[in-house]
Amino acid sequence: ETLSNLQAETVMELLRRMREYGVPLAVPVFHDKHGHPLAIAPRLIPQIDTLDLDVGLRQLRDRYEAELLEIAVEDAGVVQDVDTPEDYERTCREN
Repeated sequence: ETLSNLQAETVMELLRRMREYGVPLAVPVFHDKHGHPLAIAPRLIPQIDTLDLDVGLRQLRDRYEAELLEIAVEDAGVVQDVDTPEDYERTCREN
């Protein structure tokens, strides 16, 4: 499996569109799959401490689902999972 790096332009686009639309959350979507990173407005950052660790940021997304901006991107890096040290090492080797 080939890993793709998240493009800096994708992150900048998420932040730009989140500000443009005045929404608290924005998520990239690659080929109908939600990806990472979840862009979070500064006013929501304190809520992260209140989240259930087993649910994570998905809980914040659910709380503000009506205000969540989905942004279609052509960046496979947004759906690449790097959850373990082994995933990280593989990403470093392949990129």
